[in-house]
This record gives sequence, C-alpha cells and structure tokens, in this order.
Amino acid sequence: MTEISQGKTTSGPGNQLALVLDVDISKTWGHPTEDQFLDRFVKQGRGIVDAFLQFGDHYFDWLEQKSAPSIAEKQKAYFATYHWPECAKAFMILWRDVLFELQKGRILLQLEAIDAEELNRLFADSKDTIQNAVGEVTTFLDESLRKARSKKGGIDQKMNRFRLQENPWPVYRQQLLDLRAQLDSLLTSYEDLGKTADAFQRIRTALYETIDKCSNELSQHRSTAQQVIDSILHNAEAKPGKVANLLEETEAQIQLGNHLYIFTETTERNLTPLKEKLQVPVATEGGLILYKEINFQKSTRQWLDSEIIPLLYEIWELTELNANGLKMSLLNIRNRALVLASENKDGKQLEFDRKDLVYPIQSFIRKSDGIEQDLNKLRHMVDTRLGQNFKLSRI
Repeated sequence: MTEISQGKTTSGPGNQLALVLDVDISKTWGHPTEDQFLDRFVKQGRGIVDAFLQFGDHYFDWLEQKSAPSIAEKQKAYFATYHWPECAKAFMILWRDVLFELQKGRILLQLEAIDAEELNRLFADSKDTIQNAVGEVTTFLDESLRKARSKKGGIDQKMNRFRLQENPWPVYRQQLLDLRAQLDSLLTSYEDLGKTADAFQRIRTALYETIDKCSNELSQHRSTAQQVIDSILHNAEAKPGKVANLLEETEAQIQLGNHLYIFTETTERNLTPLKEKLQVPVATEGGLILYKEINFQKSTRQWLDSEIIPLLYEIWELTELNANGLKMSLLNIRNRALVLASENKDGKQLEFDRKDLVYPIQSFIRKSDGIEQDLNKLRHMVDTRLGQNFKLSRI
C-alpha cells in the first residue's frame, strides 16, 4: 500500500494528500445543473493543489536540509520532487480542462444549444476520467520506485541522473500555483459569461415579444374591422348617424404602441451592466488557457443595429401602416355615413346599400392579410439571423 493511497492509516506528508484525493466524486460534485456545482468543483481543485504543494514541499525540504531519515526515504524524496511533480501537474491540467468543458456545457445548456441529457453524459464521462486519474496519481510515486528498484542498478541510475540536475520542484510548484489560479479565473469568467448569456436571452425574449405585439396588433386591427362590418351589415336598425358615431368611437380606440423604442430601452438596460471588456476562455493548451477579449456591449449593439433593428423597424412600420389603413377606412365610411345622415332631413328611415358602405373596410382586411405575410417574412429573417449569429456558443 502506498503512502498516498493508505489515506487515514498513514501518518506523514502523504496523509493530507490521501484525504483530499480519497473522496466520492459523485457526492463531492453533486449534479452538474446545481447552482453550487462548479463552486464545489473549484474548491476541491484548490484543495488538491494545496495538498500537492504540501507533499512536494515536505520532500523538497528533506533534500535541501539533508534530513531524510533513511536511504529509502531519501530515494522517495528524489522521486517525489524530480519525477512525481509531472504527474501532479498533468492531473491538475486534467482537472482544469474538465472544469472548462463542464462550464461550456452549462453555458450551452443555459442557451438551449444542448439538452440536459448531453450535459449529464459529459458529466458522467468527466467523473470517470477524474476517478481513473485519481487512481494513477495515488499510486504513481510508489509504483515508480517499485519499478526502479526491481531492476538491477535501476534505482542508482535514476538517483545519479537526478543528482546531476537542478531540482525542478520549485518550477513545478509555481506551475501548480498557476493552475490553481486558473481554476479561480475560469470560475470568474464563467460567472461573467453566465450574466452575458442571461442578458442575451432577455434581449432575445424582448425581441420576440416586440414582434408578437406587432403581429397581435395586426390581428386586433382585422378583428376590429370585422366587428365594424358585422355591426353595419347585421344591425338593420342602425341609422347612418349612429353608424358614424360608432365609427368615431372605434377609431379613437385604435392605439399604436412604440414597440421599437421599448425594445431599444430593454436592450440598453440589459447590456449596460455587462463588462465592456471580458476575457473569454475559448480553449486550453497544456498549462495555458487561451482567451479572447470581447467587448459584449459594443459588439452586441453594433450587431443589433446592423442586423436586427432595420428589420424590426420595418415590422413596426408595417404595423403603423396597418393601423393607419384601418383608421382611413373607418374615416372613409364615417364620412359617407354622415353624408347619408345629412340627406335624411325628414327623419324617415333612409334606405342605403350597407354592402357598399363597408367596402373600404373589406378592402382594408385584404390589404392587412398581405401586410401580415410581409411581417412573417421579416420575422423569418430575424429567426435566421438570431439562429446563426446571436449566441455565445459561436465563441
């Protein structure tokens, strides 16, 4: 049984490292969709680095102070500072890379670019990979010593080679500290990206709400027009004067919201809190994280202004055109009704062609159908542009 893998039964420098590594990962990590999942993952990674540092420092101090209690322990000290650190570094690179991939998975789930099942598969694969690596790192030191000692003169050859080299532990120690810092950096970047993803989703939602409101107004305008037609055609007792009053009241109720202004306000409210310059981790390479600096405020505004706002402005113009068309048709009918009312000087029931009277508003409905088709084409263009470009997953 190795010093690291003995865990609680071992005293000495390997004990703390064993306690940190000898964990049930599924219980420590929890579930990948839990809010605190990544915090726990990073916290455990920090603990492992600290245990690695304590382990390496102990044996480095033995060599520096020439205080190893035996030849066997001196050999272990050399292997622990010359040979084992590369394994520890590789383990922490793996830990960081798993963190990076799981963060990407959670962001993609947040953006609905993947489903929960895909994230769960990634989580399960990552857990298996980490657990296998834990087994390797806990047996690496003593297994390396065993192999060297099993060959005649093997341990002496290794020791002679180590003595000719400068002890690499201080360099590895700094690299492990850098990897620990990268865990914190990734977590901070993830939190910033999460806020950006939320802002994108709110902007997307506001955009579709704006288009829906315009579309609903078209439907409401046609419904109002049909109600007017039914009222004129099927209410035989309605005199021209009453018809005129009804149309005046109906026209006064037609309101057109400034949806474009509301959308731009919502966009600014969501973009303003974002960091102007964000270092986004886009890949890992050995001991490094590759970053891309992005000004989400500026780039999002520019993209919306060039790709979406012109389409949204056309949609709003169609809605305004439709509302004005309804008002004009109602005004047209009202004027004709007033003329008919003025001709009824004797107070007798005046016969008039009701179908002819509603013709302008029937014409409006036909034109409104065409406007709705144009609006749907613009909405499809919005869908396409959002689907292709307005998503963090492209990064």
